[in-house]
Amino acid sequence: MKKRKVAIYEGHLLATLKSFTDAVMSIIATIMVLEIPLPKLIGNNQYDFRETSSSLIIFFVSFLVVVSYYFH
Repeated sequence: MKKRKVAIYEGHLLATLKSFTDAVMSIIATIMVLEIPLPKLIGNNQYDFRETSSSLIIFFVSFLVVVSYYFH
């Protein structure tokens, strides 16, 4: 009977660790999104996307690295 209680405890501990890891990954993704600058207004509702496009590319590469780390 003791083995069963230990197994239940270890399963709960593992579920808690998975939940914590999910929360940490969510926080990392949110902080990464906050770093993307807004496009600058040039005039007549036209925006300059040069700085934003490079930031988006960097974000997607970073996001892929984080996701690949998370799934391994």
